[in-house]
Amino acid sequence: MNRESELGRLAGIGALIGFGLIAGLYLVSWMDWGWGHSIFASMCHQKAERCFAVGGTVLAVCARCLGIYAGLTFGCAVCWIGRVRVAGSWYLLGVAVGLNAGDFFLELSGLYGNAVWLRLGLGVVLGTAIPLFAFSRLGYGKS
Repeated sequence: MNRESELGRLAGIGALIGFGLIAGLYLVSWMDWGWGHSIFASMCHQKAERCFAVGGTVLAVCARCLGIYAGLTFGCAVCWIGRVRVAGSWYLLGVAVGLNAGDFFLELSGLYGNAVWLRLGLGVVLGTAIPLFAFSRLGYGKS
């Protein structure tokens, strides 16, 4: 197996794992399995006011973490299916990190309050940028 096909396989596995993770998050909330929250407690603050709810139970991760997971899944799927190589992926990742940091500091300064949907969107941007950057740096895909 050559390097290109190994990286493609890795992108596909990443997309499938990400899809399973997101489905698992929704299943844990829908079934109200408390143990699911303890699994993600070390990775997310899980503040209820910053989480979406499913069936009256909050998700085991906040909106930004959910967005990051969704973005990672989407980014891996794009690399896997489209074999896309993003020119300037370094800048895309920098902008994504900058937007998330800006959101943090603007909220901290009191300019606006809890914007859950904004957090979700910014998480998706960051999560998508990570695999696009990583796979582009590894030389996978077409420019």
